[in-house]
This record gives sequence, structure tokens and C-alpha cells, in this order.
Amino acid sequence: IKNRGESIFSGTLITKGSSRFMVETTGNKTRFGQIAETLEGVAPDKTPLQKRLDGLAKFLSIIILTIAAFIIPLGIFQGKEFIPLLLIAVSIGVAAIPEGLPAVVTIALAIGTSKMAKRKAIVRRMQSVETLGAVQVIITDKTGTLTQNVMRVKKFQTLNNDYLAPLLKACVLGNTASIIEKAGEPSSAWDIVGDKTDGALLLFAKEQKQDLESIKKEGAILEEYSFDPQKSTVTTIWQNNLPDGGTKHIFVRGAPGVVLSKSNVSKIEKDKITKIYQGYAKEGLRVIGFATRTSDHHSLHIAREDAEKNLTFLGVVGIYDPPRLEAKKAVIDARRAGIQTIMVTGDNALTAEAIAKEIGLLQKDDDIATGEEIDKMTDEQLQKIILKTRIFARTKPEDKLRLVTILKKMGYVVGVTGDGVNDALALKRADVGLAMGESGTDVAKEASDIVLTDDNFSTVVSAVEEGRTIYNNILKAITYL
Repeated sequence: IKNRGESIFSGTLITKGSSRFMVETTGNKTRFGQIAETLEGVAPDKTPLQKRLDGLAKFLSIIILTIAAFIIPLGIFQGKEFIPLLLIAVSIGVAAIPEGLPAVVTIALAIGTSKMAKRKAIVRRMQSVETLGAVQVIITDKTGTLTQNVMRVKKFQTLNNDYLAPLLKACVLGNTASIIEKAGEPSSAWDIVGDKTDGALLLFAKEQKQDLESIKKEGAILEEYSFDPQKSTVTTIWQNNLPDGGTKHIFVRGAPGVVLSKSNVSKIEKDKITKIYQGYAKEGLRVIGFATRTSDHHSLHIAREDAEKNLTFLGVVGIYDPPRLEAKKAVIDARRAGIQTIMVTGDNALTAEAIAKEIGLLQKDDDIATGEEIDKMTDEQLQKIILKTRIFARTKPEDKLRLVTILKKMGYVVGVTGDGVNDALALKRADVGLAMGESGTDVAKEASDIVLTDDNFSTVVSAVEEGRTIYNNILKAITYL
């Protein structure tokens, strides 16, 4: 085992290499098993239509019984016989029950399912069509849903001219993406396979230094610590190919504030770096900080905590992911329809704010909160600010579930978009879970009610519009019957 003490979770894909591991848990005790077990425990709520139909059934029952009970004494008072009166009362009771209602509702939902498929929303549970029409709050991701998910490095800044080379190494080493040249197109045209942020860093490195393979061949990766939402960093331990055994280098990239806190910088340098990356964030750029150090650690294994300290800060890179062209109209249409849109993102608050302003999501009196801030709040405190807050930034996956739970407790019908395994519980807990068809995991899709084939927020709004039309058609049919 290369990373002793590190866990490999059920569901992890091994793409190459060889290793040995010890199985510690199986079945429901694995991380996948725990998520699956929790999903089974989330009981589906009744849809708004089901609740209204339950109320209608009770109302009709009371009216029918009242009329039937009134007919018999009235008829006897008029001198009529009891048996014919009883038959009339029973006949009225039977006739008042709209026996064609189940068929009408089913047909209306089926037609709606077909129409929504044409609008790039694949319905997995038919009753969710009607629920979507009643949605009052939509909790949406930012990247790929409100934005194009076409990431490119727009700006970068190194603290020293000599730092560009190690910064480029930090971009390439430990990178999970690949770039493939598009056939039949200019040499500058590339497809990104894998994580879009990592792909943007590879393209940036290629623009600065054409041969990425030469960077990789200069040494070997000894240890890799992948991105952790709790730590907000990616760390790679690399050794160059020198006859004397080479020097170990540690490269760290991640949230600039976090990387900066692990670096040896003076207060003046820290203020300068902070000003730079906050300026980038205000422009709507996703900012990544880079740092490095050499290591004299003789052991083959270096713990993450030991690796990520006493670093030399290299610089920052600003990645721009432009908003979808149709996102602004969709946000405005949702607001006009009485639907509140809440952005939940792992990005920096300043970056999220810039994008939100660009698409018209953030207005004058709206607030922004971070995952760190809401962690300190009780559910009662969060209830007081949740409807005034348009952006929740630097959040963890479990924050989305908490927001959904609180909004539902407040009586709102909630729709949620999600793509990752950790989004599954929020998707399941929501009144309508909307999984991403392009970037979504199978677990997220399985937990959802509707799959968006284009990962687009405007598709959500279009689907809500279709849902409302279907809901109104069903109400008209009920009134007629």
C-alpha cells in the first residue's frame, strides 16, 4: 500500500498500477452502503396534488354523507317509501365520486412527461411532474448549471519571476484531467477529459510551456493527496530524476486562503496576495493558490499534515467560467413566477457574488453566507436568514441537505439540483430532485426525480412552467368531474 493509513472507499475506480489493500468493511458499513441505507430511510413526501386530492376526498365524503343523510328524512316527511329513498341516497353517493379521476390524472402526467422530455428534462418518477409545478424554492449549483462549465485561465500572478516554472509543475503534477487535440481543427482547439478545473490548468500550462510530457518525465510522483472538501487542497509529492536519488518536492494547490495559511509569508506579502486573489474573485474568477517546498523526509510516506506546512507561496491563477447566456432570463422568469432561487457553491463568496450579479440573481437587499458561518448557526437561526440569502458559498455537500430540510420544515416546496454522490441525500430529501445528465454520477441520477440532459438552469425553469400547465389541467379536469 503506497499511502499507508489512507482509506479506499467502495466505488473507487482503479485505472492503472498495482497495489494491495485490506478490506475493513463490507455491505452497509461501507461509505456507499451508509449512503444507500440513509436513502432508504428517507420516506417520500406526498406531492402537493396528492395532498389536495386527499382534502378534496374528505370534503366530497362529508358533502355526500350529508346529502344522503338529509334525503331519507326529507322523503319520509313527504310521505315516500323508505327503500326507494335509500336507493336514491346510495345512487347520489356513488354518482358524486369522480371515478374517472385516476385515469385523467395519469394521462395528464404521461403527456407532461413526454413534453418535458422534449425540453431536455427526463422524468424518472411521473408524479414529480406535477410537484415541479408547485416548486417555490430552487436550490441550484453554480458550476455547469448557471455557468457554461467551460473553464479557462484568464489571469495569473506569481510572486517572483522564478516561480512560474514550479507553478506550472504544480498545475501538471497530480492533475486528474487530460487534454485531447480536436481532429480537423486548429492546433489551439482542445477537448478536456475529466475535471474541468484541472483541464483548465493543463491548458494554461501548455500555453506557457508547450511540452507537458517533459514536465512529467523529469521525475516521478511518490505520493498524491486528492482534493478534500474539508482541506480544500490537492497535494503531490514528487521526486526528480537525478543520479543521486533526486530531491523530493511537495506541490500544493487549492483555495488561496487555505494555501496561504500553510505558507511562510510576511504580513506585507500576505496582504499583497490577499488583495490580488480577492480582486480576481470580484471579477468572477475561480482563484487557485499554489505553493511548494523541498523535503528532506527520508521515509517513503509523508503524512498530509506534514506535507502541507512551511510552504513557499508561488502565486495565484484565476479561472473564468462564463455564465450561460440563457441563465439571466431563466433567473428573472423564475422570480416573476414567484420562485426563489438560491445558489449553493463550493466557490469563494466573491466569485459567486460576481457571477450572481452578472445573471441578476443577487439584488439590493439579498445576503451572502458561507458554509463556515452557517456551521455556527442553529437551525432556528438559519431559518431566519435562509429566505433573505441568495448565495451560500464555500459550502460542504452536507450543507445542501441541511438547507433542504429547513426549507421543507418551513412549509416550502423545494427543488434541488445536484451531480455528486454526496448530493444524493439532498436530491432524495427534496420535493423534486434534479440530477445533472452530463456531469452527474449514477448515484445522483438514481436518487433524483428528474434528470436534466443539458445540466442547464433554464431547463429547470422550463420544466417548472410545463409542470404548472399540467397541474392546472388536472385541476380543471377535477372541477369538471
